[in-house]
Amino acid sequence: MSLFLLLLLAPSAEAAILTVDCTGITPYSTIGSAVAAASPGDTIVVHACTYNENVSIFGMSDLHLVAADAVAGPTGAYGAGVGATFTPTAIIDGAGLPGECVSVESSATIGITGFYMRNCLSGILVGSSADVTVHGNRLQNNDFAGYFEYGSRGNTVTGNLSVGNDYGVYIEVSDNLLIADNRVSGSSADGMLLAGSNVGVINNQVVGSGYEGLHVVFGSDMRLLRNRTTGNNLVGGSANLMIEGGLSDIDAAGNQTAGSLVDLSASDLGDNL
Repeated sequence: MSLFLLLLLAPSAEAAILTVDCTGITPYSTIGSAVAAASPGDTIVVHACTYNENVSIFGMSDLHLVAADAVAGPTGAYGAGVGATFTPTAIIDGAGLPGECVSVESSATIGITGFYMRNCLSGILVGSSADVTVHGNRLQNNDFAGYFEYGSRGNTVTGNLSVGNDYGVYIEVSDNLLIADNRVSGSSADGMLLAGSNVGVINNQVVGSGYEGLHVVFGSDMRLLRNRTTGNNLVGGSANLMIEGGLSDIDAAGNQTAGSLVDLSASDLGDNL
């Protein structure tokens, strides 16, 4: 068990640890059954296996979903620590199922750490929820988005690897959000599509998207700092960073955009390359 997991599982007065293992040696053989049995403050530890399910967390609070082999996570300047070989062994595979690998809706204080999520509608959906932490996951080959969020606030998305999704990260009207130290590659549409307020997008790497690398659609008080976007294409051209018009208080500085920056907002974009 990693030091990170031991720290995460530090006991509280009433918290329980629920263990999931698909071999049948634990009380729970599916993640969904453990979620259904969980109470506020509990941690669900998921052992290595492939779980063919859609996990729904609805109307819950103070719940932590963590892979047993979770590590501190792939972070670094420009997401440099997030490599294509980062492959967690607790796998949620939605093949043949209609929904998200994990959906978090109408919930608060939820943690999701250390999973490989693939072949779902989206890897992770967060809707109408607050204080959700998504860290150190691999989100791959999902039909819509690796990470999709709407109508939420106060969430943190760090150290994740998004590969081969339609959108790597899709944020729709959320606020007080941090997206940092993630790596997004091979998205068929935008690497990151952002709409919200008080959003920090920091130290991410976005490579090889079909459309824009970082695409700010609308919002205010956004900080786009020290991101690296390369090889993203827009109608045969290149748009590594695109900021739409009608925005306010956009701070974009220190980004490496390979000289491909489309600014329709008349913002002061500072020092970008």
